[in-house]
Amino acid sequence: MSPPSIRSTVREALLRERYRGGQAFVVVPRIGDLPEIEAFLAEQVPELRVVTAHGQLAAAELDERMNAFYDGRHDVLLSTSIVESGLDIPAANTLIVIACRHVRPRPALPAPRQGRALEDARLCLFHAPSPASR
Repeated sequence: MSPPSIRSTVREALLRERYRGGQAFVVVPRIGDLPEIEAFLAEQVPELRVVTAHGQLAAAELDERMNAFYDGRHDVLLSTSIVESGLDIPAANTLIVIACRHVRPRPALPAPRQGRALEDARLCLFHAPSPASR
């Protein structure tokens, strides 16, 4: 899949989730991938409110960001695989996993519990050098 295809697919999936009143998870494998994907999301879906979370944040900051997402103050939670710990966000029915820089996506990723609302859940799994690149 070429980067333009990834761009349009990610944009479409995130906007579809937003327009139905839901939220989405975007997961990358490493903290080092977060700034690039954060910039990608800001460029591709500037109308969405994105919050970033990872395991190296101070506990209070991580808690604040996660609670803000849970409370619906953000449309997208961009994170590392910390979401594997079993977040239960009923409004989040879309999970996008982006594997960058030679990291293979794990199809058996124990994902957060998306799809618990009445809406259908969606999973998008991308493996590319980077969705924001070239």
